[in-house]
Amino acid sequence: MTRNDFFQSIHQIWCQQWQIKQLDSPQPQIIKRDDWSDFALLWTVNDQWQVVSVAVPFYEQVVVAVAGKSRLTSADLSQNAQHNRVEFTFLYPDDLKTPSISDDYVVCQLTTDDAALLEALTAAVSDAERDEADVGIDHALVYGVLYQDQLVAAASMFPWGGFADLGVLTHPDYRGRGLGRAVVAALAKGVLAQNEIALYRYDANNHGSRKVSASLGFTPYMVRDRIDFTG
Repeated sequence: MTRNDFFQSIHQIWCQQWQIKQLDSPQPQIIKRDDWSDFALLWTVNDQWQVVSVAVPFYEQVVVAVAGKSRLTSADLSQNAQHNRVEFTFLYPDDLKTPSISDDYVVCQLTTDDAALLEALTAAVSDAERDEADVGIDHALVYGVLYQDQLVAAASMFPWGGFADLGVLTHPDYRGRGLGRAVVAALAKGVLAQNEIALYRYDANNHGSRKVSASLGFTPYMVRDRIDFTG
């Protein structure tokens, strides 16, 4: 598959999710969500096209904000709202880079038999890191980095919106050694072997995850801003 065909397939999956025909509208496209109550999601694809999913009570407010504009910011939708940004990156198969790490560490696939090892790792990180990474031993594919008998990094994948969504955790005492990159690379290789599309998304303030994504060859695709109107 060519690079263009690869990203066209990603466009098509997102269009299906958003229930729109195509992405090349000159203005942001608005989607009314009657299952939400107080927030909107502003999606910006390739720094070109935008889609706004918005709760029904704030639909008219967004329509007014969009009128006459070819591009929106979260502040255009609400000056006083709380904003949160997530970055989405995808891996074109030929771009995957495999980093090397010290022979002291072993990268391997994990199973449910390794649940206790992963529990110990997740207990060593903050609640926010654990929630963002969303690494689970019961996910479709799980890899880890072992140092002696300790799990010092882990990454897992679960199906999400037509993609293979990747998350990673590294023990605080073992950061800065390339272990996160190594385990994500192993997981990504496993995902590609299953002919799935690898998605790596992270909070825009997570500079470590951004570095991992870029170093492994993931391509920035989209940013998603969440606007909570209730503050």
